[in-house]
Amino acid sequence: MPSEPDLNTTNEQRLLTAAVQGNMLDLAGSHSIDEASMQEWGDERTIAASMVRDILLGRHGVIDPRGVRIRGACIVGRLDLDNARTDVGLRLESCYLPEGITAESADLLGLQLHDCLLANTVAPALNLPHANLRSALNIHGCTIRAMPKFGGAVNMIAAKVGGNLNCNGSRIYNESGPGIGADNLRVSGSLFLRYGFEAYGDGTLGTVRLNRSRIDSFVDFSGANLHNKSGPAISADGMTADSLLIRNGFAAESGSAFATIRLLNARISTVEVRGATIKNGSGPAIVADGLDVEGDLLVGKDLTATGSGKIPTLNLDHASVGTSFFFNPERITNSSSPDKRISIDGLTYPRVPSGLDLQQWLSLLRHDTGGYAPQPYQQLAAVHRAAGHESEARIVLRAQRKHQIDSHTLTGRSNRLWARTTGLLLGYGYQPWRTLIGLLAVAIISSVLCLTSPALVHTKNSPNPGTPCRASERIGVAIDLTIPLIKTNIRSQCDLVGTVASDWLAIVGWLLQALSWGFATLFVVGFTSAVRKS
Repeated sequence: MPSEPDLNTTNEQRLLTAAVQGNMLDLAGSHSIDEASMQEWGDERTIAASMVRDILLGRHGVIDPRGVRIRGACIVGRLDLDNARTDVGLRLESCYLPEGITAESADLLGLQLHDCLLANTVAPALNLPHANLRSALNIHGCTIRAMPKFGGAVNMIAAKVGGNLNCNGSRIYNESGPGIGADNLRVSGSLFLRYGFEAYGDGTLGTVRLNRSRIDSFVDFSGANLHNKSGPAISADGMTADSLLIRNGFAAESGSAFATIRLLNARISTVEVRGATIKNGSGPAIVADGLDVEGDLLVGKDLTATGSGKIPTLNLDHASVGTSFFFNPERITNSSSPDKRISIDGLTYPRVPSGLDLQQWLSLLRHDTGGYAPQPYQQLAAVHRAAGHESEARIVLRAQRKHQIDSHTLTGRSNRLWARTTGLLLGYGYQPWRTLIGLLAVAIISSVLCLTSPALVHTKNSPNPGTPCRASERIGVAIDLTIPLIKTNIRSQCDLVGTVASDWLAIVGWLLQALSWGFATLFVVGFTSAVRKS
């Protein structure tokens, strides 16, 4: 049997009358309201929570479609709407609920909380798990304090909201667990946590939990301030949303090995991170392994991210971008591992990224990723080649090969020696013209030796046997000695004589010829490889 409220209580009778007439019950009038004054309110501001429940459930007759609206009241007792169904909304403005609200598995038309103070020492101050709100849920400018270890000071696990969920300007505190627990939350509109929104939590579960939640429009943290001493500030693994906005003065700080912001395997159409400060004294700032961005990913110039530990400060491993990728953060640091600032091994994107020029990208891949990985280079080269930037693609691939060699990832001394040799002579297969320089150098050395050697004289087939050869004839001999597949036939007229000098010149000629054949072979191999890679 439902409890019978005391209708002799002036405030409760006034509330019923206001609800029937479609008016708001205002117990504050022109008096100023703040958190301190709320906690000093006496009986003149008191309304029994059970009376509010009974009016919402129609136990005192039909009320106006505008619903129950109260301002400046202290709602005594826990407002219990568990498993209830209401066909009118509840709007509380500047109200104090010392035991909070619970509406577990309820089906509510709507709930509007503006500038309210909610508290509870053992349970969530706002408890909405598995609740269905058929319209918007507003928690605007409220202060919410509770200390449950699980669930959160605001518990919206598996709740459904039929419009926007607005937490703008609210302040949520939990010294023992999450500020907001909203795993598996479903929101038909946008989730707003901005304009001065603050949340303080503690523990590995995180301050704002949105794991596996689905938000049909924006998730907007613009200007929010989040803290957690030992866990993530945002935990949104597996979240699905149209847009994620972390910008305009957003600040988050944690001391968690699990990252300040977690977006593992989240699926979001657009992600924008700029104008934000993200800190972690015990781990990475952002971990977004497997993040699927169907549209644009923007990591803006005015982002400051600070991390610590072996995991890079910004981790985008195996993430994917569907359209544009802008990357130019202001400052990303790792206090304990300075070279582990960013990890993008497995990151894919379809276009040439903007924000950094090519040399800045290569510097980042070489010095800031904590070690060599081939995929980031291959990805960068692929988008440049797809855009018709063939020379840029070759620059990237040469940088990759050099990083691979310098990082000692090649096994075997012979492999490393061969790699360094081809790097010097062929530009790792992308500049075969370098071997032509070597071939030209051999020809010049041979020409100098032949021009200055007394060992070259005219043969008996010449009109002047035994006389010194002319300069043009000496250069012809040099070409015959060193350039593969080219023969001038000048040696029938000018050749070496049987002297010690001619013997030394012949030996040097053989060595130069071996070098020239080597350069020529490398050129053919390198040119063929370059054509194939093109």
